[in-house]
Amino acid sequence: MATILDKIVEAKLEEVQIAKSKIPLRILEQQIENTPAPIDFRNALTSNNFSIIAEIKKSSPSKGLLSSEFDPVKQGLIYANHGASAISILTDKHFEGTIDHLKNVKRATSFKDIPILRKDFLIDPYQIYESKIIQADAILLIVDVLGEIKLKEMLSVAKNLNLQCLVEVHNQNELEIALNTEVDIIGINNRNLHTFETNLDVTEKLAPRIDKTKVIVSESGIKSRNDILRIIKAGAKAALIGETLMTTSNPGTTISELLGSEIKGN
Repeated sequence: MATILDKIVEAKLEEVQIAKSKIPLRILEQQIENTPAPIDFRNALTSNNFSIIAEIKKSSPSKGLLSSEFDPVKQGLIYANHGASAISILTDKHFEGTIDHLKNVKRATSFKDIPILRKDFLIDPYQIYESKIIQADAILLIVDVLGEIKLKEMLSVAKNLNLQCLVEVHNQNELEIALNTEVDIIGINNRNLHTFETNLDVTEKLAPRIDKTKVIVSESGIKSRNDILRIIKAGAKAALIGETLMTTSNPGTTISELLGSEIKGN
């Protein structure tokens, strides 16, 4: 029986083929020549004792609509002005995301020099070129989606385009695949992408197995200061937080409450 992830990837394969038919890769290769240098994603995450990657998404397959008054630019500005170290933007249609959301937030927050992570289900080098053109500073690569051979190919393309990667894992096998590459930012997703269930135990289990020279990002299911303290104890350097910030009435205050001066530090 097909899982949520299976259905998303199947749709993404078709989506990429349609995009290629409209704008061939050779055109994208020409367009990237004039794109500005990306902001250093890794440096942004390591400039504080602990960092938050604040996420913008309108809905999710598991929770449905998250924000009835969705305004990605307004949300991005709140994040940029209230202590987020980076902004993650869902550009996949299953989350009601578009690349225009990323482009608009990037433009609006340019005064703050805050890196933007394109969060999507990237399965083809074509999408990396696309990410470069829309001025993403970093991209998400999911081991469960790509496998080892494709992951290495995608990392190589991203490196050539000077785009940093957050490589996402959910279990020991996926972690071993990630560690068999040159990746230095590893995201541990507490959400099982096949069932969409979350459990912070995933970070607590996997983070101690990662060399401390890597930047560890704990993703999903992080709702409170106690959750932050749990993942810090496990070894995480940053947290990617979406639903908690998209559903609160005051995301700026929530970021401050989650961090606190004793957690963020300088």
